Amino acid sequence: MPGIGKTAFALHAAHLLAPRFEDGQLFLHLHGHTPGQRPVDPSDALASLLLAVGVPARQIPADRQSRSTLWRQRVSSKKILLLLDDAVSSEQVRHLLPGSPDSLVLVTSRRRLTALEGVVPITLETLPPAEATTLFSRLAGRPDLFPSDPHVAEIVRLCGYLPLAIRLTAGKLAHHPSWSVRDLVADLTRTQNRIAAMRAEDDSVASAFDLSYRDLSPDAQLLLRRLGLHPGSDIDAYTAAALGDMPLATAQDLLDVLFIHHLLEEPARGRYHMHDLVRQRAKFLVSLDPPLEVEAALDRMLDYYLHTVQHAARSIIGRAPASARLAVRFPPAWSPEIDNSDQALDWLGEQRSNLHAAIDFAAFRAHPKHTVYIAAAMNDFLRIQGHWDEAITAHRCALEAATRTADRLGEALALGNLGSLQRLKGEYEAAVHSQEQAQEAYRDAGDRLGEANAVHELGIAQRLCADYAADRVSQERACGLYQALGNRLGEANTLHELGTMYFLRGNLRESLTVQTRALEMFQELGKPYGLPFAYNELTVVSYLMGDYPAAATCVAHGMRLHHELGNTFGEAYSLKELGVVEYLTGNLSSAVTTLTASVDLHRRLDSRYGMGLALTELGTAHRLSGDQENALSVLVQALSLHREFAFRYGEGCTLKELAVVKDLRGDRAGADADIESSLHLHAMFAHRHGLTDAVVTQAEILLRRGEHGSALEKFTSSLGPAREIGAPLLEARALEGLGHCLLRTDTAQGFVKLREAHTVYRRIGAPDASRVEQALGA
Repeated sequence: MPGIGKTAFALHAAHLLAPRFEDGQLFLHLHGHTPGQRPVDPSDALASLLLAVGVPARQIPADRQSRSTLWRQRVSSKKILLLLDDAVSSEQVRHLLPGSPDSLVLVTSRRRLTALEGVVPITLETLPPAEATTLFSRLAGRPDLFPSDPHVAEIVRLCGYLPLAIRLTAGKLAHHPSWSVRDLVADLTRTQNRIAAMRAEDDSVASAFDLSYRDLSPDAQLLLRRLGLHPGSDIDAYTAAALGDMPLATAQDLLDVLFIHHLLEEPARGRYHMHDLVRQRAKFLVSLDPPLEVEAALDRMLDYYLHTVQHAARSIIGRAPASARLAVRFPPAWSPEIDNSDQALDWLGEQRSNLHAAIDFAAFRAHPKHTVYIAAAMNDFLRIQGHWDEAITAHRCALEAATRTADRLGEALALGNLGSLQRLKGEYEAAVHSQEQAQEAYRDAGDRLGEANAVHELGIAQRLCADYAADRVSQERACGLYQALGNRLGEANTLHELGTMYFLRGNLRESLTVQTRALEMFQELGKPYGLPFAYNELTVVSYLMGDYPAAATCVAHGMRLHHELGNTFGEAYSLKELGVVEYLTGNLSSAVTTLTASVDLHRRLDSRYGMGLALTELGTAHRLSGDQENALSVLVQALSLHREFAFRYGEGCTLKELAVVKDLRGDRAGADADIESSLHLHAMFAHRHGLTDAVVTQAEILLRRGEHGSALEKFTSSLGPAREIGAPLLEARALEGLGHCLLRTDTAQGFVKLREAHTVYRRIGAPDASRVEQALGA
């Protein structure tokens, strides 16, 4: 590219190589980009070369072909080094090649001379930061200035690591003793036209770029200017076609022209990147175009992004029924082929940074609709891929734009999406507030479907705040709205949420019934997003009810569907459930591996709520494996996360597990405190399953200590609730404990209880059955 240091590099190489070419070294400036001078004609260049090798002027032929033949004859047996600097085309160079196998020709050019045969292309990149700071410090000539100075690092960054820009900027410092490097940083940061400040006498970065610009055709010049409007990091032919208002094939050809001229880079096939200083110059040049043409180009670009992202979003299965989308004013004539979820995920992944840039740019240029609806269309993709912070930033920007223009529907969309992300981040009270505002805004805008979605999301946030009664009211209200609209997907979502709430309250049979109905509705609708999550919840209910084969089947279906949908977030939860099924069925080593993978995936997604759940189960797997030290460490981390998010159910379950581990390690006081805290939490929030589990666990601790009377009382009190809520594993544990307690006073009755426990363990396929068999044998 212009200013990259081609000539300096080639000259340095030529000096190093000169001793290998004893017959001479020749330098010829071809003036491909010299201000006020036409490129050297090949005939004139051949005349110069012939004179340089000793051919008298009167013996030089008149025509080009004869000169070329004579040139090759004179150097055919020699070893020469020829440097052709600033070539404008392959045609200009081809006639000058000596044809000697022992000679070497170095050619520099701003263009990629793709038509030259047998060449080795070397594309010079900008300087690495360390070399750029070293160059600046040397050229500035300040003895107190070092490459490690952070201000020097900032200057070379602002210079785009371009040698010409660095040289000119360092020269200013060298010739202004009163200036400091900090002054230069301030000047370059403040200016609106940074590239114009990089000049010295008649030499400037702007003029270097303008020479390349003048070589372009009018269409290529137009496209380069329009690319200066693009806010993102890279561009493809579709976006270029929208900006240039031209056919797709024309846009592709012109992008290739700009690439050939080193005004664009192509880091990946079909995706072009513009150097920061080239972008600066393009922005300046486009600012001179008629304002109406510039605004029309911006409208087309933003409409292209909005149209395409909304089209891609239709292939990404969202969790909520979609509200109406915004129709664009200028539908693009060309857009990429996106016919399925894989293509949609690929396109959204490639364009993610550009779409975020478009959201910010639209807000800055007062295009609020584009800001709101591009952000809304990206929501499901960002959600399932775990880019939650990015999504929250986008929705806040959308909310500000909608509020500024009194767009109630835009406010509702931004608030609803923001609230769902806040919930995933564990900001439950903020999520409740956002969804309450969203439902009001949807109601004001007359969007009943949006209102139903907001009420449904409100209920989920209320459940996570442990307000189960409010969740039930919200879900029943949302279900009524969905039924009135005939929206079966929304209805299935509310059933799924009610099933989760029932499970937390210990109503396992009711949870199973409702989740099964939700699963059937998702299957009928062909809406796979809700389907794998329904499988996840059915996995939990199935293993709590002792149906391990069903749990294994459900978790396998859920895992497969999450993977097919590209839902990394859902996969992390499925891994957690799979790990639980593995340790419940005695596969402890696999359970530790699976649950560790779940923890790692949640950590990568920054899903701290999910990570807390997975850590609790990992602690249980470590404890069952006999690794009490790792169990304690992991459970302490889980407890911290549950408390951070005020997830009381998870906190109670983790405290129960901690009590077991601490008791096994001899910390009786710690164990007693933790189990009492667990009992208190579960009782406070009416977690019937969690409470029964905590009572059974407390009884097992007492039995292990030899406190048989207290243990007998606890086991007896837990047996009825375990049967009532339909939790056979808890029932079997209570029966086993009762059996061991009664063996001391009533052997026959104790034997009966152990036989009953063995029967339940065998029925559900729990590995505990072998332990009871040994006790019965003894």
